[in-house]
Amino acid sequence: MAEESRIEAAHRRVAAAKTVAVVLAAAGFLAALGLARSSHAGSSTPARASGTQTPAEDQTGDDDFSLDPGSFGTGNDAPQVQTHVS
Repeated sequence: MAEESRIEAAHRRVAAAKTVAVVLAAAGFLAALGLARSSHAGSSTPARASGTQTPAEDQTGDDDFSLDPGSFGTGNDAPQVQTHVS
């Protein structure tokens, strides 16, 4: 068998480098995906400290927050409108 030419050796090294780059990119993508999934607030398995309340227990209703239409403000406050510029 004849010796490998410089061009063929370079092609082999480039192919090996591309393979390594693809493997590293895939591993980085999977690592980022795993971190994002585990730290996302809406994940299906949140990490909780023992003794913390579940969402059902946390909804005590003692706050006055409401998303009902028209519930913003008390309704007694007149809007502050500037009618004159000096």
